[in-house]
Amino acid sequence: MKLHSVLHGHSDSITCLSVSQEWSIIVSGSLDNTAIIWDLNRCCFIYSLNQLSGKVLCVAISPTTGDIVTVSDKNDARCRLALWSINGKL
Repeated sequence: MKLHSVLHGHSDSITCLSVSQEWSIIVSGSLDNTAIIWDLNRCCFIYSLNQLSGKVLCVAISPTTGDIVTVSDKNDARCRLALWSINGKL
């Protein structure tokens, strides 16, 4: 196995990843309170999901619609679940 590309975008550690072959995207979640959508074919940044309430704990991508779910920690023992379109709309 050989390293293909290094993608840069987060300012803190990545906590989770989800890959969708159907939509050719990767979504990464981070301690920097963002999730980033990456183009899997071109290995480049598409969009940053910034309206999160805390560090991102989990991300998932629907194989049928491309919708993205994020779970973020609000630092008060509660989590926020958010549903985004594949275009990054909340």
